[in-house]
Amino acid sequence: MTGEWIRVAECDAIPVREGRAVTVGDREVALFNLGDRFLAVDNRCPHQGGPLCDGIVTGTSVVCPLHSWKVDLETGVVNRGETSKCVTAYRTRVVDGLVLLERTPPALGSGTASVVETAPAADGVADRRTTLADRFFRDIGEHLAGSDPRGAVFERVVRFLSDLLQCDSCLLYALEGQVLVLRGATASHSEEIGRVRLRVGQGIAGWVAQHRTPVAIGRRAYEDQRFRRLATPAVDRFEALLSVPVVVRREVVGVIDVRHRESRTCPRTEVDLLASVACLVGAAIAMDRLETANTELVRSLETRKLLDRAKGILQRELGLTEEEAYLRIQRQSRQHSVSKRDVAQGIILADEQRRQQAAGA
Repeated sequence: MTGEWIRVAECDAIPVREGRAVTVGDREVALFNLGDRFLAVDNRCPHQGGPLCDGIVTGTSVVCPLHSWKVDLETGVVNRGETSKCVTAYRTRVVDGLVLLERTPPALGSGTASVVETAPAADGVADRRTTLADRFFRDIGEHLAGSDPRGAVFERVVRFLSDLLQCDSCLLYALEGQVLVLRGATASHSEEIGRVRLRVGQGIAGWVAQHRTPVAIGRRAYEDQRFRRLATPAVDRFEALLSVPVVVRREVVGVIDVRHRESRTCPRTEVDLLASVACLVGAAIAMDRLETANTELVRSLETRKLLDRAKGILQRELGLTEEEAYLRIQRQSRQHSVSKRDVAQGIILADEQRRQQAAGA
């Protein structure tokens, strides 16, 4: 049944990723600005009545400021393995810069306790995940087909996994030589991109790369001897962790690491989903490697042509053999601490200038 739409706030009055309390009837509702939309739930946490509007927004959830209960802002369900605990979630829409909230009896103003059935909520989450996944796989396909930089693909993967799995941290490592280098991360670890380097076998990500098998820890992941912190213990205290290898043609090329601050059960569907995403990440890494190798090959061929031309000039002008010309270029390279390519280009440039001067005379 469609209820009455009530104006509750101006869009500009609530900063992005923050919440504010609004009163509708005899209910206090927490209204959140997620940037692209507004979400609303009852303001009181079902645990001990903490004000959800003052909580920290992570993904499409809010963490209660009192005891860190995590509430899904789309469904109202508490993410603590207790699906019977929930708050009412309200429909919202924006019209002419104003946020409207749907007042549907008896959810508002009736004094009746709100009840959210868990099965429809789960279906809603499943539908949302399906929509996000479809959009993601289409976008990544376009990225790969367009030969976008590897960093752009990694950024899209991290954003997708953070939204889909509602995780607190998502890390993406690429294997470069025998070292895992952090190449993609959520905002909390963005400053560590390119700086964090793990040997194969070091940390959980290194263990996953070494053994080529996923690791799923539902609680107290920070106590695992393999766990590697990227920041201070207070920032990196994660309860749950899921890490999967990125494999291309039986070769490990990276690792995807997803972390949650609260304990949770990791369903097999999430492991399978992460494995599917890992395949796309592997394709991006493989394409980047091929492009790098191709660039290096082209440069190597260009350098060889320059050296052959420079040797020919030295042979003609100084009467040297091919071997003597090469050794002369090599000595100049070592004496001046420059590449043989640069020495060859200098010889060619000097020869061209002599020819021009001779032609002008």
